[in-house]
Amino acid sequence: MLDDIHLANYFDSISYPDKDKLSKIFFAEVVSLANSKEMKAYHLNIDPENITKAINLLDEEVISGKSLKKLIPLLVNFKGDIKKLAKQNSLEQISDPNLISNIIKEIIKTNSELVKEYPTRQEKVLKFVLGKLMKDTGGQVNPTVANEIAIKSLDEVFK
Repeated sequence: MLDDIHLANYFDSISYPDKDKLSKIFFAEVVSLANSKEMKAYHLNIDPENITKAINLLDEEVISGKSLKKLIPLLVNFKGDIKKLAKQNSLEQISDPNLISNIIKEIIKTNSELVKEYPTRQEKVLKFVLGKLMKDTGGQVNPTVANEIAIKSLDEVFK
């Protein structure tokens, strides 16, 4: 970056407080995208403020890291609401505990034979339930929320 003052200026124009995190995302996503198009990052026409907003969505757990990777290319020439853009492209995480709980309960119900192993093989059963949940939702579920609910739901089955 030191060799390219324009790239350094573009990076500095992004007002995100955690410069280490910004740097990782900037080089992994923005610069990589530019390289794939054989151009400079500052020629992508991505508003620096939109990069900040996209990372904020990640911080707020509205989107996942995987979704951020898909969102960055959509920011080229984009003017508008980043959150709406994420929603329109089905990039938002599912974080609604009731919805997640209902899906998990259905997984437990339809896989009762495997779930019976939970008392002796907790990790295996939990991984299965979470894997099935991710598969059924296209990987859109917030993993932290899902893990908590899955453990609680499985524990309730064996009270």
